[in-house]
Amino acid sequence: TRAQAKINAQLNSSTIPDTSIEAKSSIDDQPPREEDHEFDVLTIGEEKSSIDDQPPREEDHEFDVLAIGEAQKIDKLYQTKVLEIQANPIRHAYVLENGILYKLFNCGISTRKLLYVPPTMVKQLLTAYHDAPWAGHFGFHRTYWKLKDKYWWPDMKTTIKDYIQSCLKCRKFNIDRRKAPGLLHPIEAPGGPFQLIGIDYTGPFPTTPQENKYVLAITDYFTKWVIAIPLPNQTARTTAEALYEHYVCIYGVPLRILSDQGSHFNNELMAAFTQLLGCHHIKSTPYHPQTNGAIERFNATFERQLAKLTDQQINDWDIHLKSITFAYNTGQHATTKFSPYQLQFGRNPTLPPDTPRRSYEFSKPNDYFHYFKQTLKIYHQHATMNIKQQQQIYKKYFDHHRPDIYYSPGDQVLKRITTQHTKLGELFSDPMVVVRSKHPTYWIEDPTSHKIHQVHVSQLRTCRLHH
Repeated sequence: TRAQAKINAQLNSSTIPDTSIEAKSSIDDQPPREEDHEFDVLTIGEEKSSIDDQPPREEDHEFDVLAIGEAQKIDKLYQTKVLEIQANPIRHAYVLENGILYKLFNCGISTRKLLYVPPTMVKQLLTAYHDAPWAGHFGFHRTYWKLKDKYWWPDMKTTIKDYIQSCLKCRKFNIDRRKAPGLLHPIEAPGGPFQLIGIDYTGPFPTTPQENKYVLAITDYFTKWVIAIPLPNQTARTTAEALYEHYVCIYGVPLRILSDQGSHFNNELMAAFTQLLGCHHIKSTPYHPQTNGAIERFNATFERQLAKLTDQQINDWDIHLKSITFAYNTGQHATTKFSPYQLQFGRNPTLPPDTPRRSYEFSKPNDYFHYFKQTLKIYHQHATMNIKQQQQIYKKYFDHHRPDIYYSPGDQVLKRITTQHTKLGELFSDPMVVVRSKHPTYWIEDPTSHKIHQVHVSQLRTCRLHH
């Protein structure tokens, strides 16, 4: 063909003598195919890179094998191997043919030769075999498989892996099958009830005749006692009023309140409300539900149970909410091994189907108080041990095979896109810069808008843009 004639003409013009040898070499890579290596010129269609702070890859992705001959001649490894071959051509791991250097591999019954790619042309070759439309931005194994039978250079596998890991498009679009980074840091178990409560919204649900659309759930982190309140909206005012009426006026002021960073919790009104009550408001890291895990688990449980009782025609789910909550509070909790009701009131409830219990008689009014106090103390001691044990078990399971990646200010990272996106949409943002670190929480800056985002390490992906 015309291309082959052009190649032969260039190769025949070389002044370096041919050296034909029989070589034995250990095979580090997979055995090549049996067909002879064929030169070709790959001209790849135009594709623009989105890397702004690095030299862009060529718009016309052209890898010309003809250029390898000239690139080899100015390469130090090439010059060294030429001298070695000329001095002792027998049993050498390289061979010269028409001035072109090949790496030899012993494949058992035959010896195969792979074209040596000098460092100055490795990037161009990888661009063609990874970035081009026909290459498809596939991962290491597919890319290496296409290259291993034709080309060779030192640390070939490492170079290919590094190149693909630094591909911005792959970092933004690829799904990582591994666990998200960041080990579990359980909240220290409170010493008793009414010390730490978590609050969270669920919804919107179908609007009921009472115009309720949301559920505000309040969970005690020690007893696991849940209060679920149907509400028409989730404004800051509605939240503060519900918290005051349904919790503070019944159980008193908790020491700490844990919530996410939603606008209904993170606002001036809630700040003033908690300051007035004298309790500390803790806000969890965005998009990291493990921080407020107790209440997240209740939300997942009650929604399905509520659906079973709701009349789908009139959407009366708010009528059944108290019954579902009562059923939850009177059942054994997997963590404490007690029901929330037991830890809250020091006894088991009498359920409608139950037979009347025997009555207790106390000679003095405060005898009941001492009995109740002693019973509750035993319950709480066992619950505390169970909570700590379950935290250790869950942490061991959660952390298993999970990477714990640390970032420093100045590092470039990609932020997971948490809004809804199409199936062909990006999974991660453009590169952002870490400006503050308090592992596992990081503050990153968008270089375009200069907006600061607070995120958990599980929402970040390492960004390597060195090519």
